[in-house]
Order: sequence, then C-alpha cells, then structure tokens
Amino acid sequence: MPAAKPSTGPCPQWWHATQAFLVPGLIVSLIFLAMGQQLVGSILLSLNLGFLGWVLYHRCGLLSSITVKKGVSFNLRNMDENLHGRLYQTRCLTNLNTLINTYNKGPRIVEKGGVRVILRAFILYSDNEKDSGGEHVGNVEITELALQAMFGLLRTSPKESATQILQKWTIKHVAGYLDELNHDDLDMDEKVRNKLIVLVLKIIAQLSEHTTPEARGSNGWSNTLVTSVLHCMKARLRDQTEAESMQQWGICCLYNIQHNVNVSKESFSNCGGFNVVLDAVRRHRQALKLNQLAAVLMAECVFESVSKHATALKFLPEVFAEALSSGVMSALQDMGKEFPNNGDIHNCKRLMASEYSKPRPEVDVDRVEFVEMN
Repeated sequence: MPAAKPSTGPCPQWWHATQAFLVPGLIVSLIFLAMGQQLVGSILLSLNLGFLGWVLYHRCGLLSSITVKKGVSFNLRNMDENLHGRLYQTRCLTNLNTLINTYNKGPRIVEKGGVRVILRAFILYSDNEKDSGGEHVGNVEITELALQAMFGLLRTSPKESATQILQKWTIKHVAGYLDELNHDDLDMDEKVRNKLIVLVLKIIAQLSEHTTPEARGSNGWSNTLVTSVLHCMKARLRDQTEAESMQQWGICCLYNIQHNVNVSKESFSNCGGFNVVLDAVRRHRQALKLNQLAAVLMAECVFESVSKHATALKFLPEVFAEALSSGVMSALQDMGKEFPNNGDIHNCKRLMASEYSKPRPEVDVDRVEFVEMN
C-alpha cells in the first residue's frame, strides 16, 4: 500500500491510501455495469467491496484487539509472529512505547526478550533504499517507533538493554546507519531525517554511558563512531529543524565516548573535533545546555585519564596543542562571559587556565645526547 498522504480532513491518514485503490476500482465497475457487462462489472464490484472489507477488518477489527491492556507478552508475541505485517509492527511498537513511558514496563520488556524483537523490526524497516518502483523499501514510521522504544529501554533498564542491543546492533553498524542518514543522496524530508538522527544520537549517548571504558577504547568506538558523530554534527550544522537538539546530543555522545578513554580523546582531536564543537557553540550562543556540555567536553579532552582516586591532572600533549590552536581557551572565556552564573563553564575555564599557567618541568640538557647528522 503506498504511503499515506497527510490528512487534511476528519478521515484518518490510512483512508487516503485506501481510496487510491478503492475509488478507481469502483469507477471501472460502474462503467462496466453501465455498458451492460453485468458479469464483469459484478466481479469487479465484489473484489472492490472485498478489499474494503479486508481493510476495515484489519484496521477496525483485528488490530483493535491489540491494545496496551493486553500487556507486554501479548504485544511482543504479535510483533514476533507478524514481522512483515507493517500494521502489526506499528500498533505493537506504539503499545510498547506506552508501556515503557506510562507504565514503567521497560525492565519487563527486556526480561521477555523485547530487545531482540524490537531490533528485528528496526533492522528490517530501517532500509532507506528504494525499489524498482521508486518506493522506499523500509518504513519511516516503524523505524522511528523502534528507535523510541530502544531509547526508552535504555533509560529504564540501561545495563541489560545496552548489552543486548550491542550484541545484535554492533557499534560499527550504529555508525554506519548514522552515516547513511547523513548521506547527501538520501531522499528524505529534512524534518523526518533530523528526527531520526536525534533519536540515534540519544541511543548512542546512552550506549556510551553504560559501556565500560575498556570497551570504548576499541577502534569501533574511539575511531569509527567518533568520526561518524563529528561528520553528522558538521553536515547538519546549518539545518533549520532540530538543529540545536542535534548539536547538543552530538556533543553529549562525544563526551560519553571519550570519558576516561585516552584513545577517543586523541581521535576526537585528530578528526578536528574542537573546531566542530566550537562551530556548534558559535551557531547556538544562547543555548545554555549546549554550551555547558561543550565546555565540559573540551576541558576534559585535553587531560589524560589517570588512575582511579587520583587527583593529579596530566595534559595529552597533541590534544592540548590542537585545543590551543582551535582557540578553546578563548572560547571558554567568551562562554564564561555569556553565562557568568554557570558553575560548570566557570570551573572548566578556571581549570584550564590554572593548569596551563603551571610551570613545565625543564629538560636537563646535560642528560640529552645530541647526534650530529651528516
């Protein structure tokens, strides 16, 4: 069935798609009946009425029995058994989101294997390619609902959800999907695209927060994912819809990825991360939350992660040099003036200034061996 057009009247959206099939069929049936072709006209009329009855049965009869009150197991079972039924997937995912957000059933959904079922639907319907007829293979509505459900599970049952999601949807595939959404040739409305991007960034932020530093030190996290997030922030910097939200969640992702992981800090610096973050700050000077996250991210990135319970700070030389070259010190100064009452920005500015002003250990030249080059 083709995508439903936005509803402009009292009828629901799906009815417009139904009319695209029903009305031409009824007109042809009436033409045949008017021409005296009673048999052909009657057959076509019966087929059209049968199609209408089938639609109404699924929309108003069968699907109406799949409700939130039927519970977690009932909705998951219907999703699992009707993977290729888009109506089932949409209704069940809507119910699951209600169960998560309204009835706090996130842990129950995880316990019943809901992560696997939701990911199956997401992987199947998130395909943005087009078939030979020019229609999208996937389904944006189901994709959005599945992402909302995953984010809800990560909020309510973080550790178990993060583990199960990463088993089925590896971090390289997460980065790949984010790159796909940012592809220049993607034929998708900006509002729809950016809404999906924000949901993906929220999921990345949650996955990063609940993944150990040792795991985030792998190449998939520290290089591939950091590169994808920075590319997304840079590509979507001048968008009009969801612009501030995308930049804010992108910075949140970067902070969670690099926290206590030196490799990620260096990757962030090598990929021009300071310039990307500073561009976001300049674009959204009045956004307190974005500026606050950016200040904490930039300040933490320049320091090497030390052992637990240690208070000493140590600069990462190359990262710190890149920060100075990008003008982080000056930016923190400006952010402090813009938001003088924000403690996080003030502390980051003071920390950077105090550490930078400390004397550096001098090299004993008598112990340095100089080799003469011919």
